[in-house]
Amino acid sequence: MRASGRRTMCAGDRELMCQVLLPAALPQIPTGLQAALPLSLTVAVGYCMIKLMSILRRRLLLWHQEALDPTTA
Repeated sequence: MRASGRRTMCAGDRELMCQVLLPAALPQIPTGLQAALPLSLTVAVGYCMIKLMSILRRRLLLWHQEALDPTTA
């Protein structure tokens, strides 16, 4: 018997993974990606807007101290 204790009809670990575990988990993988997509897009847009505002602040406020040392990213 193997040290892992998972021996199913002489199937190795790789075969067990490809033929049993991955097909069993496959429905949950796209569901998790679908749930994470809106959050990731929200964060990406929020990051881009912050960077854009930082660039705009630097260009418009060259004469002001805050342009050299911004308070946000």
